[in-house]
Amino acid sequence: MGTLLGSIITYWLQRRATDHADKRLRGSQLRQERIEAYGAFAVAATTLRQARATRWYRRQDDPGGPTYHEARAESDRAQGTALHALFRAQIVAGDNDVTACAQEALDAIDEIRPNLAREDFRGKLDDSERLLAQFVAHASRDVMDRETSHALRELPHYPDAARNDLES
Repeated sequence: MGTLLGSIITYWLQRRATDHADKRLRGSQLRQERIEAYGAFAVAATTLRQARATRWYRRQDDPGGPTYHEARAESDRAQGTALHALFRAQIVAGDNDVTACAQEALDAIDEIRPNLAREDFRGKLDDSERLLAQFVAHASRDVMDRETSHALRELPHYPDAARNDLES
């Protein structure tokens, strides 16, 4: 009877350890997928932002010229890539704030239009940069455990608005 009870307890403990290891592996894989998706979105959004800025500058130089049309086509390609990256990030996101920040950043970038006055253009660029930094701050918090997320507050390259958002 003691041997049977020992076997049952051993089986139960091994099963529990296996389940725990499987759960940690799935969590680790999801975390890695989030890191990749959030990073891809940040790259795509930054590329789109740069393409929108280039389009604005090309329009100022020569509104009907071939360099403007080339910049417009590049901006359209970058828009598609950024939308794809946004959808991927939304699928794996563990925090609704991350997807909201990503959408806000993309919306701000979309407001960078070729017909803006110089002052408005600079303002839209600044807004989009701030919102991208805010996305990165939220994404970082989403993939880091609570013990390390406080380190984000110490990073000097985040704008004050993004750092303050982490504290709330």
